[in-house]
Formats: sequence, C-alpha cells, structure tokens
Amino acid sequence: VDSIPDFWAWLRLGMLPLLGNTWLWSEGLDAAYAATPFSTPDLPTVLDLSYGIFADEPWGNASLPVRGDFLHFNRIVAGVRLQQERAIGSWEACHVPTSMPEDLWKRWLGKPCMLATPSYFLRPEVHWAHSFHSPQRVEWMLSGSLQELQQMTLDMEEGCARGGPCRCQTCQGGAQTVGGASLPAPWLDEYTQRVELSTVAYNQNYGLLSKVTVNFFFNRAGRIQALVEVQTGRLSSYSGHILSVITTVFCDVIWMLGWLKLLAVEAREIVNTITGSNNEWWKALLFEYVA
Repeated sequence: VDSIPDFWAWLRLGMLPLLGNTWLWSEGLDAAYAATPFSTPDLPTVLDLSYGIFADEPWGNASLPVRGDFLHFNRIVAGVRLQQERAIGSWEACHVPTSMPEDLWKRWLGKPCMLATPSYFLRPEVHWAHSFHSPQRVEWMLSGSLQELQQMTLDMEEGCARGGPCRCQTCQGGAQTVGGASLPAPWLDEYTQRVELSTVAYNQNYGLLSKVTVNFFFNRAGRIQALVEVQTGRLSSYSGHILSVITTVFCDVIWMLGWLKLLAVEAREIVNTITGSNNEWWKALLFEYVA
C-alpha cells in the first residue's frame, strides 16, 4: 500500500474477499459457463457439500462459504472495526523561510500543514499496535454480503458523493464550508495519520480467540507503512486431547511446586536471620537479609 487509492483497493479487493463471502471453488462453474446467454449474476454462490461422517447426521450437508468465516477455519466475532487517528491542521506547524512574506507562502502552499503526533516517521514497532490515541471516525463492518461491504467501502472512499443511502456514518459531516455548514467528505484524507482495522476471530479447531489488527501509518513524508499484529489466547487451557491435558496439568504442578519450594526456602532464611541477629527484627530484615 503506497497511496490512498492503494489502501481502498487492498481493502475492497484483497481484505473483504477473505471474510468468507466469496466463491472459492470450481465446482458448478462449467454449467454456468455453458449457459446461453452467459450472465454473471447466474454464477454459483453456494457450494452444497456433505460434511457428515454418517449420512443421518443433522449437520451432514453444509452450504459453503459460511458467512463470517475467515480463511476457512476461523469465525469472525461481530465484525471488523475501522478507526483512525487524525492530525490537526495549522499554519503554525509549517516550516517556511522567515524571509518569505506570510501571505505569499500561504497562497503558495494552499493548505495548512498537518503535523502528526506521534510522527510515525520511523519503521513501525510491534508495541505501537497495542495502543491507539484518540480514535476518530469509527466505522463497523458487520456481517453482510461481499457486495454490501464493498459498497460501504465505496461510500467511504468517495464520501457519499454518488447520492442515495450512505453506508458511511462518519462521512456525512466530514467536511465544512467556509460558512460552517457540514458536507460529506471521504473517510480517509490528508488529516489521517493512522488507520487501524481490527477484528476478533475464534478458531474452533484449537479453541483460540485472536484479536487481529492491521495498522497503516501515514507519515508526513508521504509514505504509508503497515503493521499486522495478532494477539491470541486459549479460551480454556485444559481443553483438547487427554494427553495434552495431562501434559499441561503436569507442567503446572511442577511449576507450582517450584514456587512453593522457593517460598519455603526464603521463609526459612528470613526466620534464621531474625532469630540469629542481635538487632531488632526490622533492622535484621532490612540490613542483614535484604542487604
């Protein structure tokens, strides 16, 4: 992603189709291609596949893709959240020669400077993804068809300029006229200094709950840097195969015994220090044990 149009292309054509709402198989396409006349809306959208081990299982037939699936084996919880950090525009933030008249350089620049805080001019580090400063223009992409989500991204990119119902809630008053009236504006503009896409996914095969965040940092030199961060945790540490549970319990017991032995040794040393000292207990504890 090297520009704002690249960001929207990545989101609309790269990210959204991965959410499991698109056709990913070749079965059934031959019949659609052989139809006369050929029509794109007639292409198959659902694959009915038998998943049951036995024919009488109630879940034996599945319709794929399942809405809300992410990379086949993960379920999206709720939806995808988009939010951004925004800079504050001001003429005072501009660095211009002092010998240049103010009205001249303002006309030459044509717009105030948008100094980012933090600046994000270095390569992103992982801990940057763990915090977010003053989230603004928060939008939610809830479960829906691919066409509906792509239509939402079009409204966000164009600022609801095409008319009709707008699916971008924060775009409707995104700009102001000289008189102070609100106008629709694109969701992403030059004031944006960081964009975060985040979602929570559940993997039923391993019992893992993951928070996935994709961060884009817009520095004031024009470069866009990306950072993907995944934080994963088990819903239960004692679920799964019996051998895995036994191994986990054994390691936990060994860890607890080690801590108990350490506490016992330290407690015995504290008692011996206090009882064998000629000083008061707190002096013995402070100057003989701790020191």
